[in-house]
Amino acid sequence: MTLTLYVLLGSEQERPAGSAAIAPSIAKWRVTHGIAAAVILLYVAFHLTNHLLGLLGPDVHAAVMKMGRTVYRSSLVEPILVALMLFQVAVGVRLAWRWSSQPADAYRVFQIGSGIYLAAFIVTHLNSAFVSARAVHHIDTNWAWASGVPTGLIHDAWSIRLVPHYALGVFFVLAHLASGLRGVLIAHGMATTVANRIWATGLAAGGPVAIAIMCGLCGARI
Repeated sequence: MTLTLYVLLGSEQERPAGSAAIAPSIAKWRVTHGIAAAVILLYVAFHLTNHLLGLLGPDVHAAVMKMGRTVYRSSLVEPILVALMLFQVAVGVRLAWRWSSQPADAYRVFQIGSGIYLAAFIVTHLNSAFVSARAVHHIDTNWAWASGVPTGLIHDAWSIRLVPHYALGVFFVLAHLASGLRGVLIAHGMATTVANRIWATGLAAGGPVAIAIMCGLCGARI
């Protein structure tokens, strides 16, 4: 968890020029943001892995999801997880607002931008799953729901919008982490050029993961 917090928070030493004045006032929010993210990542890692398993077929995905739901769908864990998601969005928007008013290089701009997209993605995804599917239409948010069965995501004029939406959500989760890792590495003495290559590698890895998940949701199998 300590490493995860470092990745998500970055280091107080790695700040854009001119940000020193606001750093103390947002330092606690950065720590809180990281603690919440460390917990949420346990679910996100499982969720993305489960979606990758969709390439092996809906039955494999369903079996793994059934095991996971015994934990994250429990009456104790689910409300905490949802509350943490919403809290993370609120704190992330606050941090983005403060950082966006300070001088920033392209890497920090990307980190802020990816975080803003994730905030919007989380809110819309929670609304789709909890309000629209489960509360209003009483639909199980399983593989069939996510993949648009029976028509499919790419064959339905309305559902096809979800292809870039989901793909960017997956990509920006991984890219946001890579951005945080870059800041940590630089703050701990790694050469900027090397840290930039690691950041680029993280983004390059995020792309195929997002594509693989979407291929599975669109019907591809291995």
